[in-house]
Amino acid sequence: MPSEFADDIDAAVWRKGLLNAASNPIAALVQAPLGELMASPAMPLIERLLDEGMAVASAAGITLGAGFRAQALVTMHAGSTHLPSMAEDVSRGRATEITQLNVQVAQHGRDVGVPTPTHDAVIALIETFDWRLGRTVPLR
Repeated sequence: MPSEFADDIDAAVWRKGLLNAASNPIAALVQAPLGELMASPAMPLIERLLDEGMAVASAAGITLGAGFRAQALVTMHAGSTHLPSMAEDVSRGRATEITQLNVQVAQHGRDVGVPTPTHDAVIALIETFDWRLGRTVPLR
């Protein structure tokens, strides 16, 4: 498996995390692959999730790099038939990665004073899947 050296591992982790936090919960909610999402009425929601995450990263001192937003959208468009794992988790009744993705963005946002209302909304919606299955979820 090929690997790549990252000069700034924190920025690399944030870039990957923000890409997933912007697309995975929406794919899970509507059970659609990335390409379909990117051509759907959900596109502005994906962009808001991405923009909120980028604002949190910036306030936390993370440099995502010039053109990150445009590249993230290109990457999501390129995954036309990819169904993110969170969509599979929801459809199969498994716990999701919402805590590792969107909850992390929202918590960092609170820590640095950046509101994340779109992340907060999708967190509540995705956590409802766990709640309906009898799993304990934190009340925010």
